[in-house]
Amino acid sequence: MASVKLEHIYKVYTGGVKAVSDLTMEMKDGEFIVLVGPSGCGKSTTLRMIAGLEEITAGELYIGDQIVNDMEPKDRDIAMVFQNYALYPQMTVYENMAFGLKLRHVPNDVIQSKVMWAANILGLTELLDRKPKAMSGGQRQRVALGRAILRDPKVMLLDEPLSNLDAKLRASMRTEIAKLHQKLKTTFVYVTHDQTEAMTLGDRVLVIKGGRMQQFDTPKNLYNYPENKFVAGFIGTPQMNFFDGYLTKEGDAVKISFDKAPEIISVPFKNLIKVNPAYLDGKHHVTVGVRCEHVHLVPRGTPNSLQICVNHFEELGAETLIYGSIGAKEEESVTDSSVGIIIRMNAKPENLKAGDLASVVFDVDHTYFFDAKTEESFVPRIPKSNAFTGTLTSTSVRFLDTDLALPAQLVADISKKLPQGGSIGATILVPNDAFLLSDHGQIQATVVKTEMVNTTPLLHLSVGDRTFFVLAGQVLEAGSHIGLDIDWSRVSIVADDGTHLVDPVQSFDQYHAAFFNYKTIQGSDKNPKYPQFVKIRQDRIDEVKRLWGAKIAQSESDFARTLDSVTPAEFKKLLADGKDAKSPEWKALVRERRAEAEEKDRVEISGVKEQMSALKTQCSTEIASLKAAHKAKNAEIKASNRDTFAHIKAQEVADYRHFLETNKDRDTIRRRKAEYHIFRDTFADQKNNALEQALRGEQMVFDNSASKIKAETKRQLKTLSKKILDIKEETKRAVDPATYLTDKHRQELKELSKQANAAVAQAGLIFFFGIGDYHFPSTPVISGKLIQGLGTRVFTKNYLLEVPHDAYKLSQTDGIQAIVHGYADYGVKKFTVVGYFDADGQERVAYLLLDQPLEVGAHVLLDIDITKTRITETGMGIRLY
Repeated sequence: MASVKLEHIYKVYTGGVKAVSDLTMEMKDGEFIVLVGPSGCGKSTTLRMIAGLEEITAGELYIGDQIVNDMEPKDRDIAMVFQNYALYPQMTVYENMAFGLKLRHVPNDVIQSKVMWAANILGLTELLDRKPKAMSGGQRQRVALGRAILRDPKVMLLDEPLSNLDAKLRASMRTEIAKLHQKLKTTFVYVTHDQTEAMTLGDRVLVIKGGRMQQFDTPKNLYNYPENKFVAGFIGTPQMNFFDGYLTKEGDAVKISFDKAPEIISVPFKNLIKVNPAYLDGKHHVTVGVRCEHVHLVPRGTPNSLQICVNHFEELGAETLIYGSIGAKEEESVTDSSVGIIIRMNAKPENLKAGDLASVVFDVDHTYFFDAKTEESFVPRIPKSNAFTGTLTSTSVRFLDTDLALPAQLVADISKKLPQGGSIGATILVPNDAFLLSDHGQIQATVVKTEMVNTTPLLHLSVGDRTFFVLAGQVLEAGSHIGLDIDWSRVSIVADDGTHLVDPVQSFDQYHAAFFNYKTIQGSDKNPKYPQFVKIRQDRIDEVKRLWGAKIAQSESDFARTLDSVTPAEFKKLLADGKDAKSPEWKALVRERRAEAEEKDRVEISGVKEQMSALKTQCSTEIASLKAAHKAKNAEIKASNRDTFAHIKAQEVADYRHFLETNKDRDTIRRRKAEYHIFRDTFADQKNNALEQALRGEQMVFDNSASKIKAETKRQLKTLSKKILDIKEETKRAVDPATYLTDKHRQELKELSKQANAAVAQAGLIFFFGIGDYHFPSTPVISGKLIQGLGTRVFTKNYLLEVPHDAYKLSQTDGIQAIVHGYADYGVKKFTVVGYFDADGQERVAYLLLDQPLEVGAHVLLDIDITKTRITETGMGIRLY
């Protein structure tokens, strides 16, 4: 068993067609993961990349802790079940299941044991002698599953295994696969286009569309918290109802108006507290979604209800689906001006028929809202920001019942757009992670509750009657009181007239870069363009040499200590007298010790060989006995077949004659004669088929028994053969331990030296990023990711480096040339603002979080910590790090 991790995986075909784009996910050890989506979305391509049947264009694939991008499929320790079963038609069930194990030279007794174990689990014990053509689709699929699980793989891959089965059999096989996963506890990755399979089988489900991840979550969360319109419509049967409209906040209520209906629904704002406030202005076109089970029929005239026209009913036994349309008049039924709606009920209403008008209400707690253009939800489980209405002056702001002094940078920004004196209304947008817990925080809030969103704690806080959300990375007890400060660099402030007074500092500064190897940027070794990089490269090489030198020294020390402890006293005496392994005295001592040891070995080896001979004799005897029993059983089967069918024939002849004697109706006699002729024509075939089937079953029993005896004998003979080799090896070591250990040590040193040389060569392979004339070294990890993803094309591509503000440091030798413009004081954060010119000669601004102050106007060189940087290949938009 193993986990599976995909990091920024891309699959791009010829012509730039992206089948999979920036897929990042982690499957835990033992999880059942389902990949679901419409045809052509990239789910099977993803599975085939995991299997190694498709090359990965960019990104890294891990099985366990090992990168397997370049590993052959046979070496990945995975098993795959295909849509079309891929069974060998000429082989029986037993042979199909055992085939993979035989290719790996697994002993026959082990194969026998494993096949019977899998057959028992999958209910195939009675079918082991059948061939695929004599089996149903479900039975063939179980055989394919059995063949896969026999290998005991780390990961089991299943590519739409049930798509060829009928509905009833699919339901049955879903249960079988779920039981199989519970027994094996292996990581399963299952591809399907059937959302029912996805929801019933998966621990977590990945929804894919157009090669991109739409949502990766538990089935329950996909159903209850869809992140976009596609997921909302794809998950659930019938699909979710969608209506276009607008949201308008009026006081403590939100009005929902619809494009195709005249009614307006009013919802308390507290029910939509997580809605992105930008969508409450009545101007943003939105899509309202509600599932059919959350639409309820109500009496006409009920407040906040919508009028529908009933079109038709689908009665499904335990439930009834009502199909209607919103915005249609009674005489119009369904028109271009209406939009469809589906309602699920336990039973059909008695007084409702097609063509009637009815009223419905939506369950607001289960109503979803999506941007009409992007189709993304703007009611996330974790809101990105909180919107507060407040009062703003040029130096302070009041919201959450608190007067807050603005930091210097915000005062400067606001003073450019707001006259001195007086105050205005404004909306303050504060990201949920821009609130900072502090014992002395100016804002005093009460914890309403901590909501666990998967593994992330989301704090619901309140000040007065206002509830808002904070990500603080910890769980707090409901009712407790806390203090809050604000990271003002993350805050936006918009005046009531729509003027943007304050914009947040962007999280990253962006640079365009290229990628080079050491020789390209250095030129000749005698006159390097960047001498400082010579030292960096040499330092890396020296560090690797030091580490491997220490390993080799430790090996030498261990060898010396071991050699001293195992060398017999007589050899030590020769060494003390200056005699080594080449001296006559040493060789004479070795001959003497070898003669003694070989005499002892002859006795021991002779005993082992006698055991081997006895085993072979026993095996021959048991096989001969088995053959005799098999021959007798075959004779018994033939005799039984002969007697049984002789009786059947005699009985049929007697019945036929009696029938002719007792019946006079011509038609009846004609039909009986036809039946008798068919019996007579097919009798020989029936007899032979029954005999062949019985003999085949007996042959299988014989083969299995004989195979078990031979396999057990072979295993024991192999063990005894190894024992003889061990005796000889031990004798070699005991006769002259010093020479024996010295030879072993030489082999070990040779391998260590080989590894050390490879490591030193690898350390000398240094790669660099270039931003204009500034070059700086990459790390081995980052270089590996780029080269893994792009191969030799890595040097011809352009890259976007997104640098966070804490990734800068000052350099004395080389860096991005910049001029200090000043400082931006945001209270808890103080940025150094610098200007620089990009490759196109355009002046850019960067925000630095530095420990030391710099003089305004000073020229500085900026170095970048590449490990904190996001790296994207710009040509195809491939995220690499």
